[in-house]
Amino acid sequence: MAATAAQAATGFSGVVPDHSPIVKVEGGCGPGGHRDRFGYCRPNYPPPPPPRYYGCPPYTHPTPYGCRRNY
Repeated sequence: MAATAAQAATGFSGVVPDHSPIVKVEGGCGPGGHRDRFGYCRPNYPPPPPPRYYGCPPYTHPTPYGCRRNY
């Protein structure tokens, strides 16, 4: 008799509906965060911009193989 009463009490299926007040986050860092390779929470920043090309240094000229000195 007690076993059937215990089975009847478990009604949670484990699925959280989308309109629930529970916020699903990845890794436990909250929105806008992620875990690094050591397990610490880090903010999501955009990647740094690529380095800018300013041409060859003084007293050099561009070639197909890179900058070469002027002789």
